[in-house]
Amino acid sequence: MTENRIADNPWAWRDGHNPYRATPFQVLALSPETGGRGATRNHIRKRRQRIERRADRYPLFGRTLRVAEVNAAEDRIKDPAQRLLAQLCTHRPEPPTRPDRPEQPAQRDRSDDAAG
Repeated sequence: MTENRIADNPWAWRDGHNPYRATPFQVLALSPETGGRGATRNHIRKRRQRIERRADRYPLFGRTLRVAEVNAAEDRIKDPAQRLLAQLCTHRPEPPTRPDRPEQPAQRDRSDDAAG
């Protein structure tokens, strides 16, 4: 008999918990593109200090973070599988458009049209 494995689905909502909110990257205010272990450790250390000193000034979706959440998020991004899952669940904001370069619609390659 096939068993329902929805609980194993990391993208499934559980008990009202949205898997796309409060990912480790969001808890740490860390971009998934941050390069290097040293830069990541330094950023996490600063984030932890901010939360220790004035957590009310750095809310996440209107909720005050605790240091334990920062520590748990750090542990999750240290694990390669957990980091990948967090990256997949983290919605990146669109890059801002530069006023000096308005976006141009993609040009279709017309070389195929000439051939045939």
